[in-house]
Amino acid sequence: MKLKESEDRYRALVELSPIAIGIHSEGKVVYVNSAGVKLFGAKSKKELIGKPIMELVFTSFEDIVQERVKRAISRKEKLEAIEEKLIRMDGEELDVEISAIPIEFEGINAVQFVIRDISEVKKKERIHQATVKILQSVSLSQSLDQQYNYLHKTLIDFIEIKNVCFAFYDKRTDQITFPCFNDEFDAKPPPQQFENGLIEYTIKSARIQLLNKDAIKKLIDRKIISVNEKLPLKWMGVPVPLDEKLTLVLVIKEYMSEDFLGDKEVELINAISLPLTRAIERKMIEEEKKETLEKLEELNQTKDNFFSIISHDLRSPFDSILGFTEILKNDFEELTKEEIKLYLDSLYQTSRHIYNLLNNLLQYSKFQIGKTEFLQKSIKLNEIIEKNIAILGGNALKKEIKINNHSKEEFTVFADEDMLNSILVNLITNAIKFTQRGSEIVVSTSKKNGFAQISVKDNGVGMDEKTLRRIFKLDRKKSTPGTENETGTGLGLLIVKEYIEKHGGSIEVTSQPSKGSNFSFTLPLVTKYSSNSK
Repeated sequence: MKLKESEDRYRALVELSPIAIGIHSEGKVVYVNSAGVKLFGAKSKKELIGKPIMELVFTSFEDIVQERVKRAISRKEKLEAIEEKLIRMDGEELDVEISAIPIEFEGINAVQFVIRDISEVKKKERIHQATVKILQSVSLSQSLDQQYNYLHKTLIDFIEIKNVCFAFYDKRTDQITFPCFNDEFDAKPPPQQFENGLIEYTIKSARIQLLNKDAIKKLIDRKIISVNEKLPLKWMGVPVPLDEKLTLVLVIKEYMSEDFLGDKEVELINAISLPLTRAIERKMIEEEKKETLEKLEELNQTKDNFFSIISHDLRSPFDSILGFTEILKNDFEELTKEEIKLYLDSLYQTSRHIYNLLNNLLQYSKFQIGKTEFLQKSIKLNEIIEKNIAILGGNALKKEIKINNHSKEEFTVFADEDMLNSILVNLITNAIKFTQRGSEIVVSTSKKNGFAQISVKDNGVGMDEKTLRRIFKLDRKKSTPGTENETGTGLGLLIVKEYIEKHGGSIEVTSQPSKGSNFSFTLPLVTKYSSNSK
């Protein structure tokens, strides 16, 4: 009687226990308490009784469980608690800690198991580990690009994902850029304007978006969004404002399984979004500081070189002018007409050089301090090219050089006329300077990516790689003399680059020693938008 009462009391305690307890025999569940039913997400005990235990064990743990069951039954060995992974009735994974003891159940060898749910503990551990890795990546990475790679690897370890990207929306430029992009099907997109894609939809909503393929199609059908990419089975967007002007969107896609990316992943990603943001912010601040220091160093170097050019390139020609004028003043009566003409010609060339230098110095200085007016308007490109070729015709004629305009199609560009004149004069003058007597310079135009492309090509002395790398820098070294010892400072090309970039264009140079150079730059073509912006 006492034994029966003791068993009943034990059963009652087991049944009321908040910890999941069960018994399995011959590979099947023969008993489970109410806490166990709740743990496995079953509707009732009947749903679990008779179920093979291996159907409740995660695949990678099957061998371990089978070996432990064998030890418990054959050796009558009590098994200490170990971490395992089980599968709930709804298919969700469950991190647990299981201990077991061998018993007899209704006269048959069995194993009683005690399960403690440690999912929350494991989740916190994973979040902590991911957070530590994310914050450590700031000190480990040498650049922002490397930082993105570290973060990508951390996310892969944290959640088994293949397709992840960081998209940045800058309100100042109204552009979205993709510094980190990993996708099984789509290539990394170029910077794009803020329109009505999935990323824009996420930013506007200001909350995490988790969409399946059908939900995305509905948004497309309702014309809320437009998508030019392969539709994934699941799409997650996590908007993270970095400041008032910059928003990061973490994008995760899943193409293979509809079951992946659910509330669990949303919760995990949301938990690490703050450290992720802080890591990127810190690295961006580091990069900005680094860029600022480099710019200050470059400006300081430019200032030193600037004064070096002024002191050297102004003093030398003035020494020449003083020398020639002294000869003319003191020995005028004794000089022949030919000698006087020679000295006057030298004075003219030297004065012209000083004038060009001062003009370039003035232009460069005004541009650097923001005093240069920038007035864009519609300009017929061929007309302005012809005008500048005519202006420089005398210089070319002296060296018996032909300047040919090979522009076949007429383009209208949206540009500042004074700046465009300065660009063309500097590039054509430069070509004349480095082209051999009797040669040819070719100016041509074409269309490239919505811009007009203008090329000034010569077959002169050309440049090696070392020279090419420093042509757009204010160098302490004196500019390379021309084919007939023409002098220069290198300021002209610096002004050219500044003016082109001011227009939103770019300049490229290709050159080989003894084979000439090709300076090619772009300017915006006139569009409806630019025409109305005059």
